[in-house]
Amino acid sequence: MVLPIIVLGAGYQRFAWNQSPELQIPAGDLKPVFRHLPRAPTPMPMDAASQRARLVARWRAIAVPRLQLALRATPKQLQLPQTVQGWANDIVDTGGNLLGGCEWLLRRFLREQWARLDPAERAQVHALVAHFPLQNPIVEVSNIATNASAWMLFAMVWCGVSHPRSLFQKPLHPPTELVRWVSRFSLEQQTTQAVEIQRRFEGVLRGTAGECGLMVRRMVNRTGQVALLRELCDF
Repeated sequence: MVLPIIVLGAGYQRFAWNQSPELQIPAGDLKPVFRHLPRAPTPMPMDAASQRARLVARWRAIAVPRLQLALRATPKQLQLPQTVQGWANDIVDTGGNLLGGCEWLLRRFLREQWARLDPAERAQVHALVAHFPLQNPIVEVSNIATNASAWMLFAMVWCGVSHPRSLFQKPLHPPTELVRWVSRFSLEQQTTQAVEIQRRFEGVLRGTAGECGLMVRRMVNRTGQVALLRELCDF
């Protein structure tokens, strides 16, 4: 027969099952089995994620007007008009692959906007990519032009990357912001109105590119700096 082993705790004073006065053990003669080790220092209350959240909140207040922030507070279900005017000849036939068609439009738009930057602006982008401050992505205006900053912010938002180096590498996944945007349409719309959604998407690209330019100019005018934080934009 194996008897259980009873380990005495630090606060234990006497055997609870023994009520005999002859066998009681004085409290001062019983030492605790375990020692209380000092506690580890309390970690800092603000980790890297909360620091970035505070950074985003600060720059969002600078770059985005209050009215626009209020409108973004309630996400809207996108609606397609009955007739869509515009870029009918630019829509690629992807055999029903809506996401693939929209990604093709996005890549083409990024190339077109990149080609509009002059050689000096493109050189500034490459220089910043090589020395990008990921923990504190705040760039002085003297180091990068406004057009180049707007292109980088736009591209980082739609591709869903926090480091611009990913923009010049082979993509490993579909653009995350594009996936989120397409998912705001119902499954029936994605199936039966793929062409209309692609037409709508090309107009959205032009509109959001202009919005990124406005945000960059606000940051430059108010602080002389540009925050390349993709979380600033919510399309």
